[in-house]
Amino acid sequence: MLYENVSGTTYKQALFFFNSMSNLGKPWREKNKKCLIEKYELIKNIPPRFLGEIDVKDFYSEIEYEF
Repeated sequence: MLYENVSGTTYKQALFFFNSMSNLGKPWREKNKKCLIEKYELIKNIPPRFLGEIDVKDFYSEIEYEF
């Protein structure tokens, strides 16, 4: 399907964010290389307070978020 609703995309990006915080996601967030999540802005559509108390900007400050 070419079109996907925004909330579905947001939930997938939130899941990707949480995965990046685990040991398995470490290669995606390493700072010694360019952080791949920030380089490709993979989570730029997560709105503020979507994850409750967790602010993704505290973890990935180089992303130009859309919200």
